Amino acid sequence: MIQEEEAIRFVQLTDSHVRADDRFFRGVDTIEALGQAVAMIDDTVRFVVHTGDLISRPADTESYEVYRSIVEGVGCPIRHIPGNHDDTQLMKTALGGDGEYPWDFTIQGVRFIGLDSASGVLGTDQLNRLATLLTNKEPAVVFLHHHLCPMDRSWLNQFALEDTDALAEVLDGARARVLALIHGHIHFDGTFDFHGIPVYSAPALTAQFDPYGEFLDISPGPPAFVEFTLSRNQELVRTVRTVRACEERRS
Repeated sequence: MIQEEEAIRFVQLTDSHVRADDRFFRGVDTIEALGQAVAMIDDTVRFVVHTGDLISRPADTESYEVYRSIVEGVGCPIRHIPGNHDDTQLMKTALGGDGEYPWDFTIQGVRFIGLDSASGVLGTDQLNRLATLLTNKEPAVVFLHHHLCPMDRSWLNQFALEDTDALAEVLDGARARVLALIHGHIHFDGTFDFHGIPVYSAPALTAQFDPYGEFLDISPGPPAFVEFTLSRNQELVRTVRTVRACEERRS
């Protein structure tokens, strides 16, 4: 059980795809969208996790610097995990902080864990460290970038995490304590089930994908992020917050 009466509020940002040069990703102003999201995070939020694809082009140091200058406005701790558009080492150098993955921290008896799936796999070493973390008896929330659950006839299935079977083995003994798996990557707001564990995907801070359309089709949804409230009864409530469309206007 959570040790204090106060609920834990946290925010998930994901797939901001910041571009320092031309700003726009699939018609959305990435810099404006991220700035608006940061401005919407109030002082009741305990922490923020960005679940990957901070920038659009992996070797783009300038975009990481622009990203950092914007999120410095967040009034609480922010943690990062890399996505497939990120360079893990360059991200660490630009932003500091997060070292070996998985990182973890505990608030009010709940352990929050961040995994690196930038390559599309978690790998044996990281899964072994996750297994060690999950031997503790605290309830846990796990973040990663890639999605785990296939969607019926979706073009996105080919880009899912590759070693889901190995992850399922690690989670098997801790299933009752893992409150949720939270990811980005698919630019889509969804709820799934992974071997009995709730899974939540978040909309992107850029354009949203249409998972059931043609390859790389986008949907008309605006940039968005997710606020979570974890109650003392371990109930997790999600609220999707949209930002102004930040659409590109060309004459």
